[in-house]
Amino acid sequence: MDADLLRLLRDQYPFPIAYACKKMFGRLDNDAEKFKYLTDAAETVVQFLALVTLAQLAHDLHQQQALPLGDIAARLRNKLRTPAFGTWQGILRDVLKSYCDHRHLLVMPELFDFYFAPSRGKRLRIKPVISRAFDPLNSLRNTHTHDKLPAFPAYRIAEMIAAGMPWLEQVLSELQFLSNYRLAFVQDIRVRHPTRHSRLFSHTWYT
Repeated sequence: MDADLLRLLRDQYPFPIAYACKKMFGRLDNDAEKFKYLTDAAETVVQFLALVTLAQLAHDLHQQQALPLGDIAARLRNKLRTPAFGTWQGILRDVLKSYCDHRHLLVMPELFDFYFAPSRGKRLRIKPVISRAFDPLNSLRNTHTHDKLPAFPAYRIAEMIAAGMPWLEQVLSELQFLSNYRLAFVQDIRVRHPTRHSRLFSHTWYT
């Protein structure tokens, strides 16, 4: 991986993404584990992006400035019942698409441009990074989830790592705008009830 991107990833990317990649790079001597952590890192990226868009949507619904969700609401509920790489990507796509005419509301407007390419008409075009990197990474994730990885010969696992690493690097490179945002990752939230009518929240967070 490019040294400058690696430094940016380590020092300035959001904690969940940086930590997932750190675990991947810590398994350089074991291809089977490295492949697992490679696919985990890819899923962590798409999960994080989807959660950012859901937080945006929740905020705008609370402020009554989001468009009515219509059929999207049912799809989101169904996808959140079985979260996985593909469903997180579907959530990301559907929520971003709902902001097509309201991009000025987005706290992270670069995220829309990361996923969708400029289009003359109303039909949104998917960026090449999605079809050429995200989708193949999803296929690799499915290989690890649905197939018995130890059954693959060592050379095949090495080939999948060699294919997946450039795809992940391409995605991470396209997401360099994330380093411009100071984002907090909440690891633990607790609610206490000192009295019948009050609640106290405490949380542990990282930046």
